[in-house]
Amino acid sequence: MKFLFPFYVLLLGMLSACNDDNMEFSDPEYPSRYCILSDAERNDLFVDFQSDFKMYFEVDSFGFLDRKNGIHWGSELFTEKINNTESVEDIIESFIQANHKLYGGADFSQLKAERVSSEWVSYGGTLTQQNENDKNRWMIRYENQLFNGIEVYNTKIGMYVSAKGVYQTYGHWYSDIHLPQKEDVSFDEAKQTLIGRKFGYSDWGEVRKR
Repeated sequence: MKFLFPFYVLLLGMLSACNDDNMEFSDPEYPSRYCILSDAERNDLFVDFQSDFKMYFEVDSFGFLDRKNGIHWGSELFTEKINNTESVEDIIESFIQANHKLYGGADFSQLKAERVSSEWVSYGGTLTQQNENDKNRWMIRYENQLFNGIEVYNTKIGMYVSAKGVYQTYGHWYSDIHLPQKEDVSFDEAKQTLIGRKFGYSDWGEVRKR
């Protein structure tokens, strides 16, 4: 089970079985729960996934879209130029609208770009860069989700785009969020639940345990 809390210290990696609740709350709807899906459920979601580049993606354990490991992009992705942000965002909007369930119901109209980058890449094909403004690969990262004015951490969405479509993505929103009417867990209690736990994290090097 994936527990969703709108406070960063509690959002960190709390996974357990769906029938294994270790904390009790006065509000039965809190915290929001995301259970691990069966392979059959994940396959059904992937069948409904719409993309010309399905070979680059997979559905993760909780039903969100992710990059498929061990798959490398083909040079055919970058054989066309795309030189303006509007065209890139049109591609992203169509992609998210077609697959919004795999992004936690993310609404493109509410996405706010945090970072936009573009570059020219060449794999020795026939397409050549005519001037320094020519681009054929873009990345846009969007800010964290806001729910009732509260920022939900670790919900940034990143989109990698060529003129032919979205070929890589990461991140998602949460469609099922319930906030209790009163505080169930204090900050100190939240810290106590993390004592003795190990969390995986990654940096520019290898993935480590802490």
